[in-house]
Amino acid sequence: MTTNTKKIARHKTAIRRPSFSRPIACLLRDGLVDSSKTLFDYGCGHGQDLELLSDMDIRCDGWDPMFRSDAKKRRADVVNIGYVINVIEHVNERTAALRAAWDLCENLLVVAAQVEFAAPDKEQAEFADGVLTSRGTFQKYYNQHELRAYLESELGGDAIPAAPGVFYVFKDESAKQQFISTRYHRRISVPRRRISEVLFEQNQDVLQPMMEALTRLGRLPGPGEFASAAEVIERLGSLKRAFALIRRVTDEEPWEEIAQRREEDLLIYLALSRFQHRPKLSQLPLSIQRDIKSFLGSYQTACARADVLLFRAGDPDAIDAACQQADAGQLVDNAQEADSVGLHGVARRVDWLSIAA
Repeated sequence: MTTNTKKIARHKTAIRRPSFSRPIACLLRDGLVDSSKTLFDYGCGHGQDLELLSDMDIRCDGWDPMFRSDAKKRRADVVNIGYVINVIEHVNERTAALRAAWDLCENLLVVAAQVEFAAPDKEQAEFADGVLTSRGTFQKYYNQHELRAYLESELGGDAIPAAPGVFYVFKDESAKQQFISTRYHRRISVPRRRISEVLFEQNQDVLQPMMEALTRLGRLPGPGEFASAAEVIERLGSLKRAFALIRRVTDEEPWEEIAQRREEDLLIYLALSRFQHRPKLSQLPLSIQRDIKSFLGSYQTACARADVLLFRAGDPDAIDAACQQADAGQLVDNAQEADSVGLHGVARRVDWLSIAA
């Protein structure tokens, strides 16, 4: 492995693109960046992400050693260090950059690096722990497991895969659990009203938000879980009475099906949390604590049922059959590498409940 002192043209690694970079696109897709949060781009290159985010009224700033060296490094709710560590040839400097970005973030760090299956097919000269490209730049190509282990070793927190070569590292345990739990929420449409009732029509402006909350949660929402809760109580006496009215208008069966799906989603979340040191009940967001009480009674019962589901999902033939029948994702030759990306594509669900049935 070559370790000479050849001059590396780092500035050439900053590319111009017409759309968001992958880590920023992941943040937007997962609802982790919006106008209520600040973002700092550590190693922003030419700054296209910052321009596009600003157009969305998202408060953002960035620094780059080549193109924005005079900019101040600022703390922010979310910090992105996208495709930076893979172009730094010195291991110690690479780690220093990662930790500097970690120190700037209040809640979430997103890290992106080049992965092995994105490497060009042609031969490249070895240099340090990576390669030299034909443009005189350095590239360190990671595999998914290697990158995850590196981030967790240096930052001391769980690295959650968002895409190939993209990971989230949360500083707040509650925010991390809230994000993980949403990954198992399937999209469900609000049931249509079966008949028209005068009382419903008179209060539709406040009942519609409640119906959306019921669809999202699968259970009776708490007073603070949707905006018009106080007005619903004032007009109809209680949220239970309001829900009874909604069920008369829309029929009960769709709501029972939604509740069943949300209970299944919760069990899957709890089952998989066993792999990452299942948190205490007090560490979970209040909304998840309410889910557990409503659907499963107690945390002890919930964890026990989740463990049964987890251990029944160990049949290789059943897993293979579920993958073959899945209507989402892609089966590729390097399936083991694709599976390591995490809860996406075929590996995102593999329909655990059908496996365990």
